[in-house]
Amino acid sequence: MKEFDPSNLAQRHVLCKDNTKIQNVPDDCGENCLSTGMIYHMEDLIVNNDLTLVQLKELPKLWFYSTRFAEVEYYENSSDFDIRDTRMRHVVCVNNQDINWSLNGNASQHLKVGEIYHALGIEVHGFHTRVSLLEFPKLQFNSINFSEISISEDEEF
Repeated sequence: MKEFDPSNLAQRHVLCKDNTKIQNVPDDCGENCLSTGMIYHMEDLIVNNDLTLVQLKELPKLWFYSTRFAEVEYYENSSDFDIRDTRMRHVVCVNNQDINWSLNGNASQHLKVGEIYHALGIEVHGFHTRVSLLEFPKLQFNSINFSEISISEDEEF
């Protein structure tokens, strides 16, 4: 398992491993807010002697126990984007250049290089492939803006 380093202040990405109700914890609402298998962006954390709490960029007013998450590491060039795979997957934006093609979203206005997104839909055409993201449901982007990432679920805080 990966040791969690609370002194690392770089933006981190965490995979939700468990969103079930934690017994005897009245203020934890993981079962109502989190989705198992989704990657979230860690905003802040509190490290105490007996527990570590995580605050997420997507849910800024809430804190969750770190045991719900595994830390995600990725390398931008670790894998290509498989356009034949239609499952929801995690992708990292490797460039946000506006590629001139039909009905595309403006990548430079919406995508941030190094940010992780959730690819929901893939449309393969003769000369381009459109990717729909959970984060921008009404837009589509070119597949060359992304690289697929692999997640090792045994890495914990």
